[in-house]
Amino acid sequence: MIRPGSRTIVLPLIAVCLLVLGACSATMPRAAVTDATPVWSDGNGYVWLEPAENGARNDHPAEIPADVLRESLSALRMETRPGERQDHALSAFAGDEVLTEGMLERLAEPLSQALARARPDQDVVFSVRGFRSSTWSSYVGRDVVTSARLFHDDLGLQLVVGEINTELDTDYRYARGPEAVATGQVPVPHGSRGRAASGRWQLLEAAGIKRHDGNGQPRHDWVRIDPSATLVGIRPDAATPAPVTDEYGTRERLRLLREMYEEGLIPEDVYRRRVEQIAEEI
Repeated sequence: MIRPGSRTIVLPLIAVCLLVLGACSATMPRAAVTDATPVWSDGNGYVWLEPAENGARNDHPAEIPADVLRESLSALRMETRPGERQDHALSAFAGDEVLTEGMLERLAEPLSQALARARPDQDVVFSVRGFRSSTWSSYVGRDVVTSARLFHDDLGLQLVVGEINTELDTDYRYARGPEAVATGQVPVPHGSRGRAASGRWQLLEAAGIKRHDGNGQPRHDWVRIDPSATLVGIRPDAATPAPVTDEYGTRERLRLLREMYEEGLIPEDVYRRRVEQIAEEI
C-alpha cells in the first residue's frame, strides 16, 4: 500500500525506470530491422542474406562456383568520378581493382554459398576488409572496407556497390557488423537499388561488365556482370576481353604524380620510376 505523500517519490522513480528501459531497448540488436541470415562473419568481414529491397524478386537460388565468382569480380575496375580529386594516400588511380586479391580470397566461397542458399525474395550483402597500398610503395598503406549488394536476376549477376576504400573502424567485427547496422549505429553501407551511393569513385565498363541504366542515366555504383564474358583462364572457350582505352586515366595518373612530387610527398627517384612505368603501358 502506498502511503499518502509517498506518491511524490514513487512516480518519479517509475518515470526513471521507464526511461532506462527505453534506452536499453534502443541499444539492443534489432534483428528484425535487417532480418539478416549470416552466411560468413569474422574479423575480416561478413556475408549475409536479407530481404530484397522494395519487394524485388530475384532468380535465386543461383549456382555460381566460387572460382567463377572470383574471376568475374576480379575484373571490376574503378576510377575517380569527373570533377573529383583522387585520394593521394592510396593507390586509387583510374583502372584500379574494386576488390583486392585479399578481399576476393575471403569473399569468393561465402558469396557462392550465399547465392546458392538465397530465396527469390532475398539479396546477398557483404562487407570486407582489405589492405590498400600507397601510391609510392606496396608496403605502405592502410586497411579499408568495401561493401556491396549482390543478386542474380533475369538480366544476370547484379552488383550494387555502397562504399569503396572506407577507412577501417577500430573494431571491424562489431562496429560494421549486422548488429551495428540493425541498431542504427552506422549507416547501411551496402548499395541500394533506389539510391545511388555517394563517393568520389565510379565503376568502369569492360567486357562482360555493363552499368545499370537507372531512369535513363547510367548508375556509377551499379553494374551487370556476365561471368561468361569476364572469365579468363577458367573456360577455354571464354571470349578474350577487349582492351580498354585508358587515355584519360593515363593523363590523370601523370598529373597526380607530378602534384605529389611537387608537394614533396614522393622523392624524385620514385617519381621518375613511376612515370617510366606508366610510359611503358602506353
